[in-house]
Amino acid sequence: MGRPLLAAGRTAEVPYRMKIIDRNVRTVEELCYSLEQCAAFVDESVCDPLLPDWLEDQCGLSALAKQLRPLLKERGAEQEFVLRILAFTAYQTPEKIQQIRREMERGRGLAPFKRRLKEAKAAAEAGQRGQALEMLDELEEELPALERYLRAQILELRGRLAAGSFLYEQAAACYERAWKLSGRKETCLQYLAAVRFSKDPAAYEAFLRENPALQETARSLEKKIADADRAAASGAAGRRLGRLQRSLESGKNRAFDAAAEQQLWEMQDDFRAGHAPFL
Repeated sequence: MGRPLLAAGRTAEVPYRMKIIDRNVRTVEELCYSLEQCAAFVDESVCDPLLPDWLEDQCGLSALAKQLRPLLKERGAEQEFVLRILAFTAYQTPEKIQQIRREMERGRGLAPFKRRLKEAKAAAEAGQRGQALEMLDELEEELPALERYLRAQILELRGRLAAGSFLYEQAAACYERAWKLSGRKETCLQYLAAVRFSKDPAAYEAFLRENPALQETARSLEKKIADADRAAASGAAGRRLGRLQRSLESGKNRAFDAAAEQQLWEMQDDFRAGHAPFL
């Protein structure tokens, strides 16, 4: 026969979202179970000011909320924050709580993973696509299985790298997975943009009909594209392209050839500057 458990507080009408593993919890017992699962990579994000408010307002645990609020002001108090919740609730045995404490002490948190993701982003911005992808492969393999926040960012970066190489179907797949992990509107917009560029107009319209929930995002995307087109047309590059078009239409082939050659040289210089290897 198992150990009898006494429930603490009440079931919340509004769930609390644990960002570190992107999970909704409705009781303090569910919270304790989830904290046990992510003990090895608990970081400062667990000290969320919204959590004591939720425990007090939704679960009726004012005494626990009162214990937690002072810890929000202390740097590096994430382990004590978690242990206060576990001890108050007594969902786990004292032996299990000690095991969780040891796992948190051994764990490195997410800081090293965040640093490595930042390095991968820097490599991508410097044009080192292969290097960035290798770094992302290693990082994704080593991330804790339940971690979702950084995994979504990794997928977004993969999508950006694929789109930069005109691999729009691949980019769409990465952005879709990232969006499902994070739920971010901006990621959904990136996903839909990649889908739009990967399909012909008829196929894209059919895709939107099959996914009516994306209609509002599609309208936002079209507005952004129209704004970008107007900005490009009014900028220096747009004016140069306009002159090229007018030269071509008026039959001024020499003027067109000279302007086109100059434009190509400038594009090559820009490409070299943006893809120079690290020294």
